[in-house]
Amino acid sequence: MSYRRLNTWVAIRRSGKYAILHLYSGTLLILKERLFHEDQTLLFANPEKADERHLESGDFTGPNLEQCLERLDEIDVEVADAQKTQLRLLGSKRKRLEHYRLTDSAEAVKALTADIVGFLLDFIGAQLDSDGALADHAEILDQIRAKLAEFKDFVTLRWKAIVDVV
Repeated sequence: MSYRRLNTWVAIRRSGKYAILHLYSGTLLILKERLFHEDQTLLFANPEKADERHLESGDFTGPNLEQCLERLDEIDVEVADAQKTQLRLLGSKRKRLEHYRLTDSAEAVKALTADIVGFLLDFIGAQLDSDGALADHAEILDQIRAKLAEFKDFVTLRWKAIVDVV
């Protein structure tokens, strides 16, 4: 393999790695945003130790994925079991990438990514934009939807998710 091809391969692998890491972090931020709308103490891993000063400074430990999902259940925000499974799978892949390496195929990662992004778009629409507060961001969300529509894996997964509704 030539040096140039090796560099290209490494760059592709690295960008895939960071895509998973950023998708996981972004997913947690969106889930935490919904918790924040309910009660800012839910942003603390231990809500009993919630403190306005620590919240403002960012000097605290926030909830992990499992805690976010449990707290969303507690405040009657429904996340389907299938989506919880996908979120946990994303967390598992993120952990393997961060601490070791990911050996999944690009197709498997794309399919998971499409499913998670589809879930996030629905979650944002249902949980964070009920009062039209995200109208300023509608164009960006529409651009994301348009790009995802071009993504064959996304279209296939979304069709399976909405076939009963249509």
